Amino acid sequence: MNPDDKDGALLQQLKSVKLVWVDGYEGGTLVRWDNIAPTLMALILKVAPKLEPFQIGDARYVLPLKRVLAAEDSWRLVNARMRIRSL
Repeated sequence: MNPDDKDGALLQQLKSVKLVWVDGYEGGTLVRWDNIAPTLMALILKVAPKLEPFQIGDARYVLPLKRVLAAEDSWRLVNARMRIRSL
């Protein structure tokens, strides 16, 4: 498989993730973490290794801002990788 095809698929997955918001956790809002494909989890944790999902009941969650920033960093990493390969 062409590396750009793999990265293109990752970008499509990043675009298609729907954030699942959970209100009311200690007065704040959380975003569901475990509804993300394992390949995206790995990518996001690669660029944001300090992002630590935490368990509540049967699900894992992260703070919304941390999740959004990590996804944006992942997007930039994949795009940069594709741009470098095209040079």
